[in-house]
This record gives sequence, C-alpha cells and structure tokens, in this order.
Amino acid sequence: MIAYLAPEIPALSETFVYEELLALERRGFRVTPISVRAPAVRASDQKALAERVTNLYAGSHSRLILAGVASIPFFGRRAVAALTYLLSDILECGPHRLATWKLVYQFLAATKLARILKHENCTHLHVHFANTPAQIAMYASALSGIPFTITAHANDIFERGLLLHRKAERAVRMLTISEHNQRYLESLGIPRDQLAVVRCGVSFSAKPKSPSAGEKGSFRIGTLGRMIEKKGFDILTRAVAVLKNSGRVVELRIAGDGPLKPDLERLAQELGIADITRFEGSLPHHQVADWMQRLDVFVLACKKDKNGDMDGIPVVLMEAMSQSVPVISTRLSGVPELVVHEETGLLAEPNDHDDLARQISRLIESTELCAKMTMRAREHVTHEFGQANNLDRLIGYFNLPSQTSSIRKNPGNPDMSRRYVLISPCRDEADFMRQTLDTVIAQSVRPTKWVIVDDGSTDDTPRILREYAQQHPWIEVVTRSDRGRRAVGPGVIEAFYAGYVTINPDDYHYLCKLDLDLRLPPRYFEILMERMEANPRIATCSGKAYIEEGGGLVYERHGHETSLGMTKFYRVSCFKAIGGFVCEVMWDGIDCHRCRMNGWIACSWDEPDLRFVHLRPEGSSQRSVYTGRVRHGFGQYFMGTGFLFMAASAVYRVTEKPYVLGSVAMLWGWIKGALQRKPRYEDPEFRKFLHRYHMRALVVGKRRAIEEINREGGIGG
Repeated sequence: MIAYLAPEIPALSETFVYEELLALERRGFRVTPISVRAPAVRASDQKALAERVTNLYAGSHSRLILAGVASIPFFGRRAVAALTYLLSDILECGPHRLATWKLVYQFLAATKLARILKHENCTHLHVHFANTPAQIAMYASALSGIPFTITAHANDIFERGLLLHRKAERAVRMLTISEHNQRYLESLGIPRDQLAVVRCGVSFSAKPKSPSAGEKGSFRIGTLGRMIEKKGFDILTRAVAVLKNSGRVVELRIAGDGPLKPDLERLAQELGIADITRFEGSLPHHQVADWMQRLDVFVLACKKDKNGDMDGIPVVLMEAMSQSVPVISTRLSGVPELVVHEETGLLAEPNDHDDLARQISRLIESTELCAKMTMRAREHVTHEFGQANNLDRLIGYFNLPSQTSSIRKNPGNPDMSRRYVLISPCRDEADFMRQTLDTVIAQSVRPTKWVIVDDGSTDDTPRILREYAQQHPWIEVVTRSDRGRRAVGPGVIEAFYAGYVTINPDDYHYLCKLDLDLRLPPRYFEILMERMEANPRIATCSGKAYIEEGGGLVYERHGHETSLGMTKFYRVSCFKAIGGFVCEVMWDGIDCHRCRMNGWIACSWDEPDLRFVHLRPEGSSQRSVYTGRVRHGFGQYFMGTGFLFMAASAVYRVTEKPYVLGSVAMLWGWIKGALQRKPRYEDPEFRKFLHRYHMRALVVGKRRAIEEINREGGIGG
C-alpha cells in the first residue's frame, strides 16, 4: 500500500497529481489518497476519487490540536525522535517567523497522517510539493517509521523553500520535475545523490493532429491554465493585439479561470481584440485533448510573478505537444528542457509581447516549420515526458514490500539466490534506451550488476549511458570501437561476450542477456526468479513481447518453448553447462534446444505481469522486416532445420505481418543458404536431436512434441 499526499486532491489546477495516482492504481498498486485540505476547485470528473480522500485539515483547528497532542505518547520512542526534529527545525528557522510556528501545527497534523499510514498498512508515502505537504510528511515518517519521497515542483522551492536540505536529508529521495530545479537545489547545498529528476508525465495518448476547426482563414491561438500572474495571459493578450494590428487574421481562445479573469477581459476590451477573444471557462481534464485539437498553436507565456514564483515545466505544454499541436512558450525555468527552440517548439523572452508575436508569426508563415516541430515534439514528449516512463522512474524510489534494500544502498539483493546480472549489447539505441533503463531501475528486485556494452554507437547513446552510470554505481559501461554498422546475430553475441568477460559468473545465480529497446513491467525479473525457484528444471525463461500499434499492444508471436532473444534469463549453472551462446545466426534457438538436450526446460509465459513492450519490431533492426525474415530463414538452415519443417513453418507464419512476402522471405533465406552450400552448425548429437523433434512436431504439433521431450528429460529419455 502506497500513500499519496498533496495540498489538494483532486484539484482542477493539479491534475498531474491525481492522474499519476490513478495510473499507479491501474498498474495494480493500492493507493491511499490524502490531502492537506479540501480542493478550492475540485476536478468535476473525479467524484469517486474525492470520496476516498482523507483531508488532514478537516474539522476545527482546536480538534486537530487536541487530538494531535493526545496521540503523541502512543508513538513511544519515535515520538521523541520526531519532537527532536521539530525542535531543531524551530531553532534553525528562528522563532521570529510565522512559518516556524506553523511547523508546530503541521507536526500535530502529522500525528493524524502517521495514524492513517499505520492503519492502512502503508509501506511508503509519496508527497507532491516540497512545502507544507513535505513538512507534514517528514514528521509523520519519523512518527510512523514509514519512508517517504518528495516531488518538488516550482513555487514550493523557489518561493516557499523552507528547510529544503532537511527534507532531502530525511526523505528516501527528493525528486524534482526538471534539471533546472535539480541544479537550483544543488546550489542550496543539497548533495546530488539525494536528488533525481522524475517528470510530471503527460497522460494523454500521443496522436496526430486533426484538421483545424477554426474559421476559414483564421489562425486559432489557444492557452489554458489558472488565471494568475505567472501564466503570462496578459502578455499573450498583448501579443495577439500586435498580430491583429499587423494585419494577421487570428483568434484567441483562453480556457481556465482564476482571480485575474476580470483584468484580462478588461485588457482585451482596451486593446480592441474582445471580438476575437473567447474566454471558455474551466475544462474537465478529459475534454482538454479534444479542445487542443481545434487549435493552430498553443501558447503559454510563462513569466515570474512579483514574488518570484514561476512555473517549472507546465504539464499543459506536454499535453499540447502530445496532441501534435505546435507550442510556443518562454525561456524560463525548466521550460527549455521540454520546448527546445526550433526543434520541439518556439521560445520567446519572458514579459516580451513583441517577441511572442514574432514567434507566432513564424508559425503562421511556415507550415514546414510547424510540421517538423510537431513531429519531434510528439516524440520528445513520448520518450522523456510520457507518463508510463516517468511512472517507472518514480516506482524505483518507492519502498515496496518486495524490495529488500533501501534506494540509498546497493540495490542488488544480498541473498545469493536472487543475485542476477544483466548484460546488454547495444548500438545507437538513444531513441529507446531510456525506457529500458528506467524500467530496469524500477524493478521490484533490481540486478546486482548491469553491464552495458556500447558497440560503437554514433548517436546520443554514450552520453545517456554516462548519465545513468553516474547515478547508479551498479551500472557499468563497456565501450567497443565503431565497426561502421549495426551488428545483429553473431555480432550481438560478440558484444555480449565483451561484457561477459568483465564479470565472474559464479558471483551470480542468474544471468540475462537484455536488449535496450524494451519497456519492462515492474515485477518482471522477480516473477521469473520465482518461477525458476518453483521449478529447478527451468534453465531459461522470459515473458512475451508486444509492439505498440494503433494506440494498442499487438502480440509478437513466439512459441512457448523458447525464451525470447531480447530477454534471455538464465540460471548461470545451466548457461555454463550448455557452453553459453553460439556466435552464429540462430544463437537464440540453438541455446533452447541445447537446454532440452540436457534435460532442462526453456519456456516463456504470456501473462499480464510478464508482457513487455518491444519498441523496435522484431527483425527490423538492421535494414527491414524482410531482411530480418531472410536472416531468420538462413538461421534455420544453419541450425540444421530440414526443408520440410522450414516450409511448414513458413506456411504457418503466412498470417503474420508482413504476411505472404514475409513467409517467402523466410523460405528464400533457407534456400539461398542451401544453394550456396553455406556451412551449418557442426554438432552431430544436436542435429540428431533437432531432427527427431522436428519430425515429431510435424506429426503432433510443436507444443505436444516439446511436452514429450520435457517428460523424457532430453537425449537420454
């Protein structure tokens, strides 16, 4: 059970909090939602969630104070430690500040939170915002013994940054939404190893933009948010006036509400643009994507307010980018990490309506620039700011029941039976690798060591690997020279062994060859080890691969009698006994057959908790899917597969994309190898075993033939 604490749940102005909470629940986590206070403006579409939320400040102040004081003795020694924290914090802040004495009230609210955490059997508390919620959380954690993490955003550190170094020190980790924020927190003296960046992930599915629904000849500009100073709606209104006065045919749509709405309506009148400006009011979150699709550009003119408060990385910008709507914002805070100027959007200087008008004009004039940026923006949001990826990162810092060590310690399990090492050959995987890296880091049982072999990458792969290796000492990078091409088949295994020679396999119970173009479920390796512990005959196993297509997941068909090549999870003793992988094509078929020859089982399971996303379709990594099918056919020839079984296999796969041409390509690969008299795998016992299996499979089917071999226990059955 995880507890979530935020200032207001479910607040219309903080949709990212409840969207994240609900996404965790969809993954099977049980979440207890807790709010400091009831929302001033509740999200109208979240009635069910609102009914589950506990508000710490509900009821009278006197009741909270009396209940808090009365409950302190029940926490025993932990109460002494928590009160020591409170006293030291008061002395550090100074008794002359109102915020100091608010700590006392927050401490008493923390007694209520601590009781909830214990009653709900929570194992971890996650907090959004590093101000009041974090202050309550750190005392509740001290009282209950339940660890907590913090996500810091913007005004909670820039404007209301009280005791930030103490919060980071007491938390498992202080997370923040941008690299800009992380640098700021480091400048305050918070050690880098107490910080990490986890984005507020966008929950909308990425999709191409629908045709504009604006009036013919009119360029529709939209913005959305709470109408407060830092959102810069006044700057955008002035920029639209500049555009109109220069002869541009534009219209402005402003969605949202807030204290400055009357001022903005008055400003539109004064500037003479009231006729082309529409204030559309607050939108339920589920309507935002459709509203954005009707825009020609989304603009958020972020700026600092008079108190120095400013946005971090507004989620609404991510949402617009995910919908393929061009975006324009300002060079402020972490915004340039999302809106990369002239790559994923355009940036103007804050508080400069003339510059903002110039950037909007550029989009009006250039459909080519628009198309280029929206495509890159959608990819950037999906890879770096997508909810799924950032949820994986976040989960990695939670204290879950299955985790046996703190995030601050070596994440490898000290129990030898659960020690496993990953070895990942890779080349030019910058587009996909962060998803693999993040989902491995988020595993319920992490690897003891992860050796990643950079096989001569020419893209951003080396920099990304350095970034992760610096943050996680159990990740080690081995670099090979550039061979001028992406190596598949035997080249991949050569790279694998470049990593294998750096370890002592006897230090581990399990070993996995893992590709860097996968997105794994959170308990993937834990479940594989549980299955192997339950059945000592399993030598190698895996889950099943799916690809993303048309907004859903499509199964990559693989037999249940093999562990998939992109995630070969092995018992080390069995891996050594079969002689490891063969540095030839079809290495990922030969190994499973050799396991069965020795009386062991090779298998894979298609179950929800073991389904992983293959970000690069199988067989497409070198030139094309057809090249991959030809390569597969030649691999079957090399392994020793006869023509009759190969033909039957090609016919069986005619229903899979790319259908007939794919099957023909497979068959041609086998025939081409035979015509050219290419060498074959020279192991007479293996060829004899394979032939017996194939002949039996043609008669009774592959599944039954495998079951018979497994019952017999290999060659000697």
